[in-house]
Amino acid sequence: MGEDENMDGAGQEDVWTSMRDDIVSLRMGMEEHLRDGKRGEITRDGVRVAIVGPPNAGKSSLLNLLARREAAIVSPIAGTTRDVVEVNMDLGGVRCTVSDTAGLRDETNDTIEQEGMKRACAVALDSHVMVCVVDATHAVSGIENLLSTLQEAQNDLAKENEADGTTTTDGGGGGVGVL
Repeated sequence: MGEDENMDGAGQEDVWTSMRDDIVSLRMGMEEHLRDGKRGEITRDGVRVAIVGPPNAGKSSLLNLLARREAAIVSPIAGTTRDVVEVNMDLGGVRCTVSDTAGLRDETNDTIEQEGMKRACAVALDSHVMVCVVDATHAVSGIENLLSTLQEAQNDLAKENEADGTTTTDGGGGGVGVL
């Protein structure tokens, strides 16, 4: 005879009660994980940091400084960075993916630069942290222009998603703003 055949009704009820408690506990843990504001994901995958700003503001130089190596090309020619350059690193004990992005400006006729700007905005909007690098002699207008460009990109993304019925996950901030 098997063990369960020897168990009386009260013994089986104890097993089911114990399992029920375990299932309820597991469900509560899963619900808590889903409400944790992506902390588990951030702990596992790291913080996504986007370095954004106008062309030739020093974004690639900052990335190289943080990476302690020549990860990105630095040049006096505006628009050198056309694609996203990512470096995984430890910043103060926190795992981070730091992204150098193409410079953001109001307009350009260069289709490759336009694609770079589109990618820069996408990375910025998906990041947990945006580091805005601007020319110190034009800091206020530089930040205002940058925020305007990112807000416009966020609005365009929302319209595209609405049109095709998709949604995107927010990188963390829920929108573009200044601290």
